[in-house]
Amino acid sequence: MLVPLEQQVLRWWSSVVVIICLCLLVQVSASMGTNSAGYANTGPLKPMIYPDSVSIVVPCYNCGEFVIHAFESFERSFELLHMLVASLGLNRVSCEVVVVDDFSTDNSVEVISRFLDPSGVWNARACSECLAPPPRYTLVRHERNRGAGVTRNDGVAAARGSIILFGEADDVFYEHHVPTCWDLLRRHTNLAFVKLRMDAGKEYFESSFVAHQAPIQVNLSR
Repeated sequence: MLVPLEQQVLRWWSSVVVIICLCLLVQVSASMGTNSAGYANTGPLKPMIYPDSVSIVVPCYNCGEFVIHAFESFERSFELLHMLVASLGLNRVSCEVVVVDDFSTDNSVEVISRFLDPSGVWNARACSECLAPPPRYTLVRHERNRGAGVTRNDGVAAARGSIILFGEADDVFYEHHVPTCWDLLRRHTNLAFVKLRMDAGKEYFESSFVAHQAPIQVNLSR
């Protein structure tokens, strides 16, 4: 049986061990470069050499009535991208759309599945007027409703493109959306992201640089 003095010594050594472990954790965090929020800093993003693939991530929940219209707009925008790439004499860009169904209770999966082959890959086109090959479409299904955030993250995890865009199953892209985003990211290799916004009926792209440079804005009004 331990005497009180031995108990005090044991407690003291236990405290020393805890302090040493905490100091080691602090040193590891410092070497990783954690920020004020406690997240590890993985370092600056590497400049993109050439964006040879584009993915559109589309969360879907009860959008069976609209989803085909969204796909048609994606294909029109992809077609303009292919035309731009060809006009610049650059290597072909592969395109895909990753649809994540968040346990829809309507006919969303039924509508999407009409265009899928047995392996779950898109086997038809939504835009009958488009001449470019249709993108690769993939369907990811949730077994329960998990919310928009998780649905988008699962789409990103399944995406294979060097550039990832977010679409909506009940909305459409402007035709120039994909080629403009792609071209900005191609020409400005230190861009982190670009996004479309509307301002008094005019369309603009806002962007953010990885490096310490002023953002750029491109007026797309016609």
